[in-house]
Amino acid sequence: MNVAFGIISIIISTFIGFRLSFKYTEKKDFYKYYRQFNSNLENEVSFLNNTLLSIIEKSDKDIYFYRVLEDKIVNDKKEKIAFLSKDENDYFFEYSEKVGKTDKAGQLELITFTKKYLTEKYETAEKEEKKYKKLYIKMGFLIGLLIFIVII
Repeated sequence: MNVAFGIISIIISTFIGFRLSFKYTEKKDFYKYYRQFNSNLENEVSFLNNTLLSIIEKSDKDIYFYRVLEDKIVNDKKEKIAFLSKDENDYFFEYSEKVGKTDKAGQLELITFTKKYLTEKYETAEKEEKKYKKLYIKMGFLIGLLIFIVII
């Protein structure tokens, strides 16, 4: 009975470690799609002159970034994004308030500035995911193993 409980504790704590590490993957994916949107927006503003709403309507609503962006721009919701810091949240909401509100030159300037920022944030998020995801999973496993040893 104790062995079964110990094995279950290893499985549960490893799963908890995996779930806790998921925030790093979410952050990396968020910045990946944020960069993609910014790049698409640059093409749209430069060449196609489509409206911001038509760009958002074409986006994949299954992707978290596009749902948050649509909530902010279309529905004017300002809910904090859990896995972003306060500064990152503020930057995203400031970006979503400014995008689509000025002339073509102003939009391209905002997009160019944001491109540099997003590249830096994406690279940082990618490094953090590689570093911390494995760490959280291993720590979850080790805590489960410790519980297993204590039980036996």
